[in-house]
Amino acid sequence: AADDATLLWALSLAAELDDVGLDVLTRAVELAREVGDGDRLVPLLERTIEVGRRSGALAEVRWALVDLAENQRRAGLFQRAAELLGEAIASCAARRAEEGAELEGDSEEYQLELRFAELTGGPLGDVAAAIASYEKLLDVAPGDARVWRPLLTLYRRAGRTAEQKECLGRLQEHVTDPKELSLLRMERVRLMIEGGESEAAEQELRAILAESPSDEEAQTLLADLLDGSGRRDELKELLESLHRAARDRGDGAEVARTALRLARLLAAEDRQEARSVLTASLTWTSENREVLRSLLELFGDEDDPTERADVMENLIQVEEPSAAEALSLALADLRRELDDGYGVGKALELGFRVCPTSDELATRLRQWLRDERDYGRLAEMLVMEAEHRPVDVALERLDEAARLYAEELGDPSQAADTLGRAVQRAPEDLGRLTRMVEHLVAVGDAERALAEISAAFDRAPEGARAELARLRATLRASEYSTSPEALELAAQDLELTERLAGNLAGSNVEEVRRQHVNLLERMRTLYADIADEAGERSVVLRLAELLPELDDAYEALETLAGWLREHPMDVEVARRLGSLSEAMEDWGTASFAYARLLDASEGAERREAALRFADAAERAGTAMVARSALESVQRENPGDETLRLRLRQMYEAAGAYAELGEILLGQADTTGDVEEQFRLLKEAGELFLRADVGGAACEIFQRALALRPDAYDVVFQLSEAHLALGEVDQAATVLEQAVEAHGKRRSPELSQLQHGLARVAYARGDDELVMTWLEAALLTDRQNGEVAAQLAVFAQEKGRYDVAIKALQLVTLLKTPCSMSRAEAYLRQAMIAEHQGDAKKALLLARRAAAADPEYPEAQSFLSQLGA
Repeated sequence: AADDATLLWALSLAAELDDVGLDVLTRAVELAREVGDGDRLVPLLERTIEVGRRSGALAEVRWALVDLAENQRRAGLFQRAAELLGEAIASCAARRAEEGAELEGDSEEYQLELRFAELTGGPLGDVAAAIASYEKLLDVAPGDARVWRPLLTLYRRAGRTAEQKECLGRLQEHVTDPKELSLLRMERVRLMIEGGESEAAEQELRAILAESPSDEEAQTLLADLLDGSGRRDELKELLESLHRAARDRGDGAEVARTALRLARLLAAEDRQEARSVLTASLTWTSENREVLRSLLELFGDEDDPTERADVMENLIQVEEPSAAEALSLALADLRRELDDGYGVGKALELGFRVCPTSDELATRLRQWLRDERDYGRLAEMLVMEAEHRPVDVALERLDEAARLYAEELGDPSQAADTLGRAVQRAPEDLGRLTRMVEHLVAVGDAERALAEISAAFDRAPEGARAELARLRATLRASEYSTSPEALELAAQDLELTERLAGNLAGSNVEEVRRQHVNLLERMRTLYADIADEAGERSVVLRLAELLPELDDAYEALETLAGWLREHPMDVEVARRLGSLSEAMEDWGTASFAYARLLDASEGAERREAALRFADAAERAGTAMVARSALESVQRENPGDETLRLRLRQMYEAAGAYAELGEILLGQADTTGDVEEQFRLLKEAGELFLRADVGGAACEIFQRALALRPDAYDVVFQLSEAHLALGEVDQAATVLEQAVEAHGKRRSPELSQLQHGLARVAYARGDDELVMTWLEAALLTDRQNGEVAAQLAVFAQEKGRYDVAIKALQLVTLLKTPCSMSRAEAYLRQAMIAEHQGDAKKALLLARRAAAADPEYPEAQSFLSQLGA
């Protein structure tokens, strides 16, 4: 469509060019018609005609003249249309003249002349021009009714009787259709009447009626002739004859027409007879408004009021609404005067059915029906009245009708139908819809009830949809309690209700959720009864999501846990149970969940499950229950540092250093990376050393040193292993060899080796050598806090306070904290000062100790001892 519009725009621009061709203009006109662009069509037609005239090719664009003429005619521009048609006709005539041809009845020129005559004789009112055109066409096709019919009419309008007679004479030879011949005869009769030839006209009319008794025009003309000449008896005889013939034929319209004219003729002298004629005709004309009106007018005050009332009753049913209202009220009053109570109600009811907009009729009819306790008709009347009242009044009427059907008539189905009408008028009214649903359920039509709720939902405004969704859920749950499919739909409705909860009455979301939970629990029982595990599992998962929102997370835990106990390989349930348990810090349940997840999963999820299992078990105080699982997963992922560290934490927490050492030793045996093997051996040796398995520790440290002989920290640990075994000489040997290999260059490694020799001296009980090696180690690395701390304590114990004070001062200046805190270092200096009798210095140092660690109880105690 967009491409067509663009092309039309381009062609319209091209049409304005001086050298535009007729082919372009023709295509532009066609496209304008196709896209329905009337604004462009007329200028394009005008331009086409202009180019055709200018180029001497008017015959080629004659179609444009005709199209534009039709366009102008539709626009009411009749003169312009006639001019264009005239030009098109002239073009046709010129072409015909060139060919030496005569005008023919099926030619384009003939059809254009016909349209021109219709236009001039009609909207333009140019009778003379129209007659000229029709006469021209009559010469070509004298039997064409499209020509002679309007021509005779125009002759009559123009008073050209002679031409009319001549035309009728000519047509007699060419017209053969019986109906058309009948028209011509009637035309001649009119001419006779107009020419004063009444007797001849009468004879012709009687002949026509003998052949066609139902010819209304002939009847009328003959009756008018007889009436005009005062021949009343003949007129009556004619009308009675025509009336009988019409009744014999069963022609109701003709019976009515003849009865009315006969009654009017008789009424002047004998109203009773006139009334009898009309009354007798009612067998065929009981619904003819004009007959009934005329009959009613013939009743006088002295006539039988009951008969008059019966006629009024019939007339009400076919009368116009406004007239029916007044007539009904009058009939009701008449029936009351006749003490006809039933007739009163019938009069009001008939009038109301014809004119349901009448408030007076409705009010009186309602009261009469209530008085009669005719609740069925009252309910029907209220429903009808509602269709013609504003919404507020209509709803009141429909509510009353529904109540009557339900309470007085015991018909809940009709009550539901009536409330359905009310719901259509006020779709946001949930109360009426609810009552309608209750009635439908009462008659066992739950399907329709659901359909009504769904229809109301679709047309309801956003604010009313939450309650409708909830109502549908309630109905499905109550009426289809054994159908899993229906209950699933009910659950979906409640989910929808929650999504629309902002529009829920009172925003009672919690109540909806509780209803949802109850429904899901029923569904779980149903699925369990029919052994539908997939359905039951789906419900379990939904309950687990919903229950925490009702502050009932423990119930959610039990729901998931119960399912997992029976279905231990359900990965998703295990995962959700673990996550929920962690959030609730129920570590026992979390441990159970991740243990099941560990068994049911693989790959990365199994690894994650193992780690979470370990964490949960540790938090639950049962860390070692996850040991075997963590060990298994660690074996599956030997290079996983996170698993290794987590397992180490577990072993350390349990004091199972040897077990962890065995794992690391196994990893060291399998790795091809020398650096990784060294690291694993060193760490395994440390674990065996902590486990007091010195022999194994020695062997492992020796293997590590074989890989890195200059690893002096490992040498130190090897010496510690020998000492743990009581092999003091072997400890001394490895240390001495390492010191010799290292050389005299100061370094933290040398300090560590000297520290080891101090520990060897201590094992041998050589206090002086202990002091020597500790002082040497500290001199080598003054940041070796462990050496400083041990030297300080040892020297203090041995009374070597000068050495102790120097070591303690170094501790207070360390960049990296060691096993002795600064507060302890100050306190020990204070104790030495107090021992040496310097109370002032002792107090100063004790205060420094307290300032370094206000929570250090020994410092507070010493200050108290000093009386501070």
